[in-house]
Amino acid sequence: MLLQKDLTALEKWEGTWQMIIRIAPRCRKIIDTTYSLHGHTLEVVDASKYLGVTITESLTWEKHIGNITSKASRTLGFIRRNLRECTPPVKEASYKAMVRPNSRMPPPSGTHTS
Repeated sequence: MLLQKDLTALEKWEGTWQMIIRIAPRCRKIIDTTYSLHGHTLEVVDASKYLGVTITESLTWEKHIGNITSKASRTLGFIRRNLRECTPPVKEASYKAMVRPNSRMPPPSGTHTS
């Protein structure tokens, strides 16, 4: 029950510093124990988003990449529907501003770019 003790301490810390940590009430069930946060039992999930990265039980990239490509496809569809009558430079600028930033992955940690 060490994890539950830490979750309870986190709740107290939030109150002390008047902060709210926005997390979905989810946790991967590793052992046969239930945990709660703010009075809600954490549900068992196969994947969860953390800092914009979808983390799966198997620690593979498939779900994360699928989420990114799906979002990019929806955004591109939005641009096509709503900018149908616009000039090519406007469409290009919209693509570069709305689709491209979401479909690029940052370099791995520890790499330096200059």
